[in-house]
Amino acid sequence: MAPGMRHRGEMASIRAMGRMILLWTGRWPVAVAVVVVTLLFGLWPLRFRSANEAAWLQGGGIAFHEKGVASRFCRQGIVFTERAVAAGDGRAGYRPVTIELDVESRTEAPRGLGYILSFEDGGEAAPLIIAQWQSHLVIRSRTADGQARAYREAGLANVLRTGLRHVITIAADEKSIDIYVDGEPAQSEARGSLVGLNQITGRLVLGNSALGANAWAGNLYWAAVYGRKLSADEIRRNCTERRPNEAGPASGDGPVLAYAFDEGGGAYVGDRADGENDLVIPRHFVVLRRDLRAPFRFDFELTGMGVIDVVINVLGFMPMGWCVFGWLSVRRRWRWASAAGAAVLAGLAISLAIEITQVFLPMRNPSLLDTICNVCGTVLGVGAAMFVEQVHGQDAHAAGAKSSPGRPADPDRSDMPGEENESIVREIRY
Repeated sequence: MAPGMRHRGEMASIRAMGRMILLWTGRWPVAVAVVVVTLLFGLWPLRFRSANEAAWLQGGGIAFHEKGVASRFCRQGIVFTERAVAAGDGRAGYRPVTIELDVESRTEAPRGLGYILSFEDGGEAAPLIIAQWQSHLVIRSRTADGQARAYREAGLANVLRTGLRHVITIAADEKSIDIYVDGEPAQSEARGSLVGLNQITGRLVLGNSALGANAWAGNLYWAAVYGRKLSADEIRRNCTERRPNEAGPASGDGPVLAYAFDEGGGAYVGDRADGENDLVIPRHFVVLRRDLRAPFRFDFELTGMGVIDVVINVLGFMPMGWCVFGWLSVRRRWRWASAAGAAVLAGLAISLAIEITQVFLPMRNPSLLDTICNVCGTVLGVGAAMFVEQVHGQDAHAAGAKSSPGRPADPDRSDMPGEENESIVREIRY
């Protein structure tokens, strides 16, 4: 046999195999099974309760996500106050503030912000966020209108290197915000009123956001909030004279919130300031506020994990597009346009169901990007099935024309070269 004929024969066999696979996977039990598997794939791991990844450290302190947050399903560590904190004396208007944190980062936050400390008052944006992005400290405060992403920001670069413990002090008033590291000045910005005691409102949340979507991996040994701006000498004295895990400041007026994390066990962290704002360490991870708009927000960061998520979400929906189109077009004899449209709509519906359900799954993060990728995967699966059908139709037409020159091929004949024998087709069909 000539090489050209052998090649054409091999290609014809491949096309015939693709058609046979489409006929088999287009049966309704197979299509339903693929849809169910796709649904479970999108919700995996299907757990509505998970362990809280916040644990006591031997010798004092709280460890958040001790094993890191490299897993795409890892987000479940949180500590919080049961009620809104009572900081200050209730006076309206701006008041200076100083915040002390004794922290040690365990990873350089490869994806998004890891919230070290924040406050949740039910608004669209948190009043105050102190977070880690890569190895950098990020300080965000909500603007007056309180709209999402309407915030002011300050920060300090490369202070949160993995495995390095630092006492970070943030002192702010109407004129500036000053950041100290281990008692020494590190950065000062003339951005008055960026952080104030008026933003110490709502529930205090440590190690995550109230939405449960911003896990931070690290150790927290001390946290305190003062209702005034401490001087440089006071900050230096607090850092050098306060022994590890010793409650209370070493100078001046005491803090309005203070946590030494020296209990060593149990479900509560005592407030050493006035005892009214104790922290809770729940046994299971708790999301303090559900965001039903999360499935309709576009969230993507150009990182290795982000690219992997995109690829998985596209490939995961291709089999469903292939099988649903095969069932509707090959088995149910729908027109191609109708079958393709129905398959894509089915992919969209399944994806939206997955993303909305993920709002209530503590280990998953819903996103509009996931839905877009799922629909693209469905379209690719439908396109592959349409291509196989089109090639099969061309082969059948060419074979019929060759066997009977001058007249169209009879589609009901089973002895046509290139067509499947009708008895074989009957065996394949369900």
